[in-house]
Amino acid sequence: MTEQLALTIGGEPLVPPTEAAAAPPSRRRGFAGFSWGQIAGGTALVAALLWGGWATRELMILKERRIVSISLAGMANDFIMAEARSGASPEQVDSDTRHFMAAMQRTLQERAAAGETIVVSEAVVAASMPDITPEIRAAVGEFIKRNPPPRVATAAPAPAPAMPGMMPTAPVQAPPAANPVFGGGGLLPGGGQ
Repeated sequence: MTEQLALTIGGEPLVPPTEAAAAPPSRRRGFAGFSWGQIAGGTALVAALLWGGWATRELMILKERRIVSISLAGMANDFIMAEARSGASPEQVDSDTRHFMAAMQRTLQERAAAGETIVVSEAVVAASMPDITPEIRAAVGEFIKRNPPPRVATAAPAPAPAMPGMMPTAPVQAPPAANPVFGGGGLLPGGGQ
């Protein structure tokens, strides 16, 4: 009764003989039935797909950024000129300068965080990007109006020189601007310039 019924079509058996099925399968080296080459190839393919997705996302983020320019030298020069005309004490000029620089830095950081790449216009060769200097000047002016610089007490007058003919004269003060921003000068909106 060990005979099995064999189905044949055209003399060829449909099911292989049982002796071939009893042979031990060849053992593959690797993991989970895959060869090491297949595992390495699959890992490389997954890594390439992940990198491609990440690179595409980063390029789309860069494409959304707006490149603008600002004339920092012009703004700084205007501020220095306004402070020179203000007749304020050196201590007050120092305080005003620190406050102005902090306000400008804060304004530029806010613009950069909003997705703008800011380039100094003095370094731009072609005028192919918009100039935001007036916008920054207005924003800094508004910030300073809301947060005025601290007023510094003037120092005691210097002692009289030993030679009376060498006595310093008092500086001539300019009339205050209609809406002073820094020590009586008029750098920002409302004060001229």
